[in-house]
Amino acid sequence: MVDINLHQASESDLRINKRKSVVKSGSFISFALLFFILVLYGITILYQSSLNKKNSNLILEKQQALNSFDSLAINKIADFQYRAENVSFNLNNKKNPESTLSLIEKFVVKGTILNSLSYDSTKNSIEIEAVADSFRLAANQILSFKKSDLFSDVKIVESGRNKDNQAVFKIEADFKNDISLK
Repeated sequence: MVDINLHQASESDLRINKRKSVVKSGSFISFALLFFILVLYGITILYQSSLNKKNSNLILEKQQALNSFDSLAINKIADFQYRAENVSFNLNNKKNPESTLSLIEKFVVKGTILNSLSYDSTKNSIEIEAVADSFRLAANQILSFKKSDLFSDVKIVESGRNKDNQAVFKIEADFKNDISLK
């Protein structure tokens, strides 16, 4: 009686349960998740490479479009726009650049040559680049502007010598608010 197996039916049930439990086991779920993650990673890499291709194509297309523009024409348009805005501002505020130039001319020291004059009507200031034979004349020019009733803040921006050993200097000055430039 020792060899009698009374649990035959339950052993077959155990085998079936063991087969079912393989699907429910932790290792199977882990491998399934790993496979799913690897598939997602592969899809992500493929999508990223397609996005990189599209990005490089767009950059190339953008560069070709930028190269097709004429830079001289763009600069002319920008300069014209800047000048038109300044003219409009001067007309609206009844400012006359000619009167501004004649006022500035009164305070230029003899021996000083103006290379450039930039008048900013919106800030109500000027920037002057001048050449003089010596820094003494440059200092006199700055003092002339400072002593005038025309400017409120006069400062030298840069100074140096040119190839002819003349003093070259740049002055920024703000007009006084109570001075009428109309």
